[in-house]
Order: sequence, then structure tokens, then C-alpha cells
Amino acid sequence: MVGVALAHAPSAQIIADFIHVHPGALRTASRTLPGLFCVPDAVAAAGMPDGDYSLGGVPIRN
Repeated sequence: MVGVALAHAPSAQIIADFIHVHPGALRTASRTLPGLFCVPDAVAAAGMPDGDYSLGGVPIRN
């Protein structure tokens, strides 16, 4: 993944939790890609109280 981002993109997103991405890959990406953005893998309803929500127009119950 890091190689593709470095070769073809001015920016990239990475889940920097050391589960989805190895620490070495994160280190390499952060040193070589100025447009690197860290993102979570949580959904928009994360942390919300139980209830009915719409995610991307799809009704869900949390």
C-alpha cells in the first residue's frame, strides 16, 4: 500500500493504529509522503448512545 501511494498519489490516508498498518510502514510513509493523513477506522455512529441513525442514507440501529 505504501508503495502505491508513494508512486501515484500526492496524498494518502492511513489508519495509524499499528493493527491495520505495521509501524515500519507507517514510519516509511510519514517520512516520504508529505500529504499523509491519519484517519480512524470508526464509523460515524461510534461513541453515540443507543438509537436509530442514518449512515450514508442507510438506516442502522446502534
